[in-house]
Amino acid sequence: MQEQNKTFEVTKEHLEEAQKVVNEIYQDFQNYQDFVKSMKVYPEKHAIVYPTMGLMGEAGEVAEKVKKWLRGDRELDRLELLKEAGDVLWYLASLADDLGYTLQDLVDENVKKLSSRKERGVQKGDGDNR
Repeated sequence: MQEQNKTFEVTKEHLEEAQKVVNEIYQDFQNYQDFVKSMKVYPEKHAIVYPTMGLMGEAGEVAEKVKKWLRGDRELDRLELLKEAGDVLWYLASLADDLGYTLQDLVDENVKKLSSRKERGVQKGDGDNR
């Protein structure tokens, strides 16, 4: 079976629509980051450490729920898993904020890193800077 090369013209309207979507996503991230900032209750002296500990705890709760499902102890409660994943996101956003970054910065850096790995053919393997 032969693949067809599909091309399309990118118009000014396409670009404007794409920019609108990007702006909406950015605004959603910014709104969430502002919400996270308003919910922080830990002392400034525990910045970075507190959200890191919380991140580990909440990731552990996600893992526990999946482990018990895997073991057959219970059905997978997708809503509860979603709630726990939301707690992971809160702590991640809080950590990013404590480091002086936004969720958008986190996403941008992750896309850059993973895209580079894909381009270089090193998606599998060990090491942070492969």
